[in-house]
Amino acid sequence: MPHEHPWDYVMHFIVSLVGVLAIMFLLKFLNMPPRAALYIAIIITLFFGIVKEIVDIQTGAEAIDVAGDLIGDFLGVALGVALIFSLKATN
Repeated sequence: MPHEHPWDYVMHFIVSLVGVLAIMFLLKFLNMPPRAALYIAIIITLFFGIVKEIVDIQTGAEAIDVAGDLIGDFLGVALGVALIFSLKATN
């Protein structure tokens, strides 16, 4: 089952990027220690990305689409973590 649009990998990237940033800063706002907030944000974001791909596999998605989506998810999280460190938000 091919993607409905050519920007699907980019959407995975952007959603994961925004997701890890939003969760991280929400948890920091709730006074969670910065390192713990970062780890939890990464785990939650990747968890949702992986669960979405499991559902896609069950509905007949092709392996190449699943792999591309997961790569987009991981790269989005990686950029989010890099931005967090560049902002020194974990100190």
